[in-house]
Amino acid sequence: DLLDLPADLRVSVMNEAARVSMFIKNDLNYSKVNFAAIGNIVPQLHVHVVGRKPDDPCWPAPVWGNLKETGEYFSARIREITKMLVEFHGLDAGL
Repeated sequence: DLLDLPADLRVSVMNEAARVSMFIKNDLNYSKVNFAAIGNIVPQLHVHVVGRKPDDPCWPAPVWGNLKETGEYFSARIREITKMLVEFHGLDAGL
C-alpha cells in the first residue's frame, strides 16, 4: 500500500504522480485530475492518475465505479503518449 512505503519512496511516488498530473493537464489539456492508490484485486502497488473533463461520461462523479461507457485507446495513441512522457518529461516507461 502507498501509505506503507518508506517515507522517501512514498515522496518519490507522489512526485512522479504530480509530474504525470501536470502532463495530463498541460499537454493533454484536461481541466482536472483524479488520483487514487486503489487496487484491491491485484497485489502490486499501483496508482491511478486520471484526466477529467466536464464532458467525460461520468462527470462530475468519480470514474471509479461510475464509468458506464468506455472509449478505446488505440496502440498508436498509447505509443504517442508514452513517447511524450519519456522524451519531454523524462518519465520512465518501464515503471
